[in-house]
Amino acid sequence: MDANARNADDLFNGKSQYLIPVFQRPYVWEQRRQWEPLWADVEELANAIFEAPDTSDAQHFLGAIVLQNKSLVPGDSVPWFVIDGQQRLLTLQLLLDASKIEYSSRGAKLTRDAQRFRRLVENNEEEVDPNNPDTAFKVWPTFSDQAAFRAAMGNASTDLYQDSRIVQAHDFFRQQVREYLARDSENIIPRADALSTALRRRLMAVVIGLDGRDNPNLIFETLNARGTPLLAWDLIKNYLLFEEQRFGGSPEALHSTHLQPLEQDSWWSTTPKKGMQDIDLFLYYWLIMRSQSKVLASDIYRDFRRYAADKRPTEIAKDIRESAGKYQSIFTITDDTAVSEHLVRWRSLDIGVSTPIILWLLTHHVNDHALTRSLHALESFFVRRMVCGIGVAGLNSWFPRLIEQLENAKTDTDETLIGLLAGGTTHTRRWPDDDEFSKALLFEPAYQTLSGPRLRTVLLALEYQIGAGYGAATPKPNLTIEHIMPQHWGKHYPLSDAMASDDETPRQHRERLIHTVGNLTLSQAGLGAKMGDGPWSEKSELLEQFGMLLLTKDALDHVSDGWTDEDIESRSRRLADIALEIWPPPDKI
Repeated sequence: MDANARNADDLFNGKSQYLIPVFQRPYVWEQRRQWEPLWADVEELANAIFEAPDTSDAQHFLGAIVLQNKSLVPGDSVPWFVIDGQQRLLTLQLLLDASKIEYSSRGAKLTRDAQRFRRLVENNEEEVDPNNPDTAFKVWPTFSDQAAFRAAMGNASTDLYQDSRIVQAHDFFRQQVREYLARDSENIIPRADALSTALRRRLMAVVIGLDGRDNPNLIFETLNARGTPLLAWDLIKNYLLFEEQRFGGSPEALHSTHLQPLEQDSWWSTTPKKGMQDIDLFLYYWLIMRSQSKVLASDIYRDFRRYAADKRPTEIAKDIRESAGKYQSIFTITDDTAVSEHLVRWRSLDIGVSTPIILWLLTHHVNDHALTRSLHALESFFVRRMVCGIGVAGLNSWFPRLIEQLENAKTDTDETLIGLLAGGTTHTRRWPDDDEFSKALLFEPAYQTLSGPRLRTVLLALEYQIGAGYGAATPKPNLTIEHIMPQHWGKHYPLSDAMASDDETPRQHRERLIHTVGNLTLSQAGLGAKMGDGPWSEKSELLEQFGMLLLTKDALDHVSDGWTDEDIESRSRRLADIALEIWPPPDKI
């Protein structure tokens, strides 16, 4: 290993090319976090040189760049592979090329500096491989950035690449250089010289050259680009491609066949809950499924290395690609099937701990009947627990072991899973029975104990189940949870002394009761504001008039003179019976 401080002249003068391997992530630096701070540093550096051209020794440190080749002299004619630091290396090239274009546009007076910049971004014509015109570039990015880079650096049309960070960075730096040169037209030549000196000689990087004895994979894993931490996906992709090369395979083929399709699908770049991008969240669940052990979100890569140690990289990459497709279908499936119905509810219930089991079911090609029963069992298990106030503590350790038992089972998958879930006898693992579930629906304030999305999912399921008796039941979108007896009930809904007990006063009983399932329904968004805290005569008329759901019709059909505590309890019992049908105990699934 050899480390030296280098500037742009050191790195790019003479015939050279720095290749960013296929395993590297695309260009991700952005204006606010990286381009603007870098330009501010460059401008400050140029101003210091302009004010004291003969005495200023100001420099700016860019960070580290790790390269690998048999030679240890960056700038030699042989290609160098960029192991780390490709973000700053690409950014420097974009900045130098933007300067070349803007200096050239100023005519003869800045020609000398324009030519200097050109030598730093383009190899001479006689040095370019006639069979590979891209060898003209001093730096060549990874596959997904190549077309945009070629257009930007070739000063060609970039209309097709306006979403590319490469093009956006190039445009940003052109604008900054243009404004800098236009700021003081009387001193344009000394100001241009100062900026040229800053860019070519005073931006310093520590360039680490590796020879064949150094382990680039180990070094890559320990480094981050400026302000943009590596995803677990970046590290895992890097590992697979390095290992494929070590096994004598083709990293390029592995990447294009199995990894590139995920990189090119924008669906994977969103950031859902847990503060992780979708691709890392998938890998988290996939690794739990495959390792059949608990994994911490902060340790995905460490645990992946342990899992992958004795496996071929192509087989792992193939499994990741195929499993990723199944995982994506969980969130995008819309067909009118029982499987889709359960997955839609699962998405709303947001039960991450069960995701590895669902992914296992989908990737093991379980038939539709067994898959439907398995998903139904998981849904019943979790809905009953949520309504009864039982959390997921302890399941993170238990559920991975269930996957191992499913793989080793001799019986049908659905029967095995139902038996395993029903066999949890401790408080943290149990499946509540009918009596406990019914009592929770009757007495527990679901509006306070369940999150909005989960409670809405429960009420929608009840709505659809009631619809089986009334005919078509298609709730409208944008439904909100509504209290039938308003939360501020004091003016129009008098208390009944008959509801008092040894444990509660009539007021305490009412305050708990209004938040139970028997007093909740779904309504069009905005209807609650219209109804307010008015009397039952007004509220019932509005409920019936504006897009009434079957869930509300059930309440209105069973009351005449007013909405009372007794009506709430009676409706809770009816809805509890329906809930027992939707989410049955193990022996009735």
